[in-house]
This record gives sequence, C-alpha cells and structure tokens, in this order.
Amino acid sequence: MKIFALFLQSAGMFILSFGVLTIFSVSGNPEAFSDSHAVSPVVIQKSLLRASAISSENTAPSPLPTPQKITIAPPQAPKCFPKTTFPTEYPQVQKTIERVSRAIPCTLLTSLQTVSVFQDDEKRFPRALSGASLLKIREDAIADPRFSDVILHEMGHIVDLGGLVGDAESGESAFKDGSQAIYKNDISLLFYSISWTNEKTRKSEVTDFDFVGGYAASDPFEDFAESFLYYIRHGNEFRLLSAKNTLIQEKYNFFKNFVFEGKEFESGKTDVNTAERPWDITKY
Repeated sequence: MKIFALFLQSAGMFILSFGVLTIFSVSGNPEAFSDSHAVSPVVIQKSLLRASAISSENTAPSPLPTPQKITIAPPQAPKCFPKTTFPTEYPQVQKTIERVSRAIPCTLLTSLQTVSVFQDDEKRFPRALSGASLLKIREDAIADPRFSDVILHEMGHIVDLGGLVGDAESGESAFKDGSQAIYKNDISLLFYSISWTNEKTRKSEVTDFDFVGGYAASDPFEDFAESFLYYIRHGNEFRLLSAKNTLIQEKYNFFKNFVFEGKEFESGKTDVNTAERPWDITKY
C-alpha cells in the first residue's frame, strides 16, 4: 500500500490503493495509484481532507449480548444537514447520504457544510474524500453498487474530524495529524490509543489481527473510519471477532458507548473466519 499527499483546491488529501486482501489468500483486483500520479506533497492535517496484517489472538473475553435489531429508515427531511449544500445535479447523492446517515447521531454530523462531485476519468483520486466540513465524491463512484458503504466510511471521517473534537485548553496529546495537534480531551483518542502510541506507530503488542481489515491498519484515522463502517454494516461479524480478541472488543465498545449511544446493529454475516481479514471494508 502506498500513501500519497496530493494538493487539491488548497486542501490536503490522502490517496490510498484499494483491493481485497486476506491474511492467507488474496482476492479481488486492487485499484492502484502509482507514483506518476503524485504531485507536490503538503502537510496533511486533521482539519483537511482525508480519503475514502496479523500475532496470536488475545485471550477471549466474555461474549457480547445479542443486540436489538436496527434497520436504517428511508430518507426523510435532512435533519442532520440543515446547513449542508448538496450538488443539485446529482440528487441521488443527497438521498444516499440522508438515508445512510440516519444510523448516525445527528450531533456528530453537523460540521458537514459542502458535498460536491468531481470528475476523474483516470481514477487518480479515491472514490471519495472528506474532512470535517467537506465531502468530495468522484462522479463514477455514484454508480458503484457499494456507494453507500463508501459514504459511510467518509461519514466515519466526518464524525472523527468534526464530531468528536477537543480543544487547545486541554493540552496536546502524543498524536498529531501533520502539524496539527490532537488535544487531550478529543474523544477519538480513546479509540486511537487502543492500537496506537501516536499517528505513525502501533503499540508493540498489536498485530494485524487487532484491526477489522488491512486498510484499517494504515493509521489511527483509517482505523477509525473502517471500524465505524464495520460497526454499522457488519455488526454480527464485529461482535464475533470481539468474542475472540480483546482489542477488537475495545474498539466495538468504543463505538457502542461513545458514538452510537448504545445502539447495535444486526447486520452482515452470522459467521466469520478469524484467521483472515479483508483489505477494504467498503469492498467486503
């Protein structure tokens, strides 16, 4: 996997290759991004744009309780996005965002101000990119059968970057996003610190089995967004992994208690192979 910092409309972006990978087998075709597409690097900060393996498993904790069944309601009035500007020429974009976001507490999404669509026939950029206030979607991604999962991944970044935020008065933590400090009262730190000592370094005892997928192991920010998506779309599998792995269980409990206000989702498969992980949850 390669990570490139690109400059687009005076904002930083992560460009990452995508595919499907398991620990003992590989399936799918990666959507690669080569060095020839990279431009001048810039500092990537938590407030800027961000794009949309494995030691022995830990001692098994007690099984989690069976969750209540939750379904995502059809689109209604955009209560979560009263000040958000949507691209009128792509009405399906607004409908998809409103529909999938009904699974997310609105208070964590109010930072989103602008949703836009861009063309990229060469597919040099990811299918979507997001920050606290901006979501940019590659035009061809709208027709992707997994478009709603792409949006949910980006909603994870918006929750992380714009919904769960700290302030300078609490002091700087060991984590930085580029030159931007992440403050000690940022709730996201509770999640980051499960597997990471800072934005680049995993804890020594952490292995690839302690992430929901390969892309999640890229950095704490992608760990957050992929786990966020996994919680909603693959709730059953997340709980099954949690029953075998204490760090996975800590991540599950973080989303249950600090993001979804106790809500759990009966979604995904009812069994899971604990000896492998997908690479990209949006394609899983």
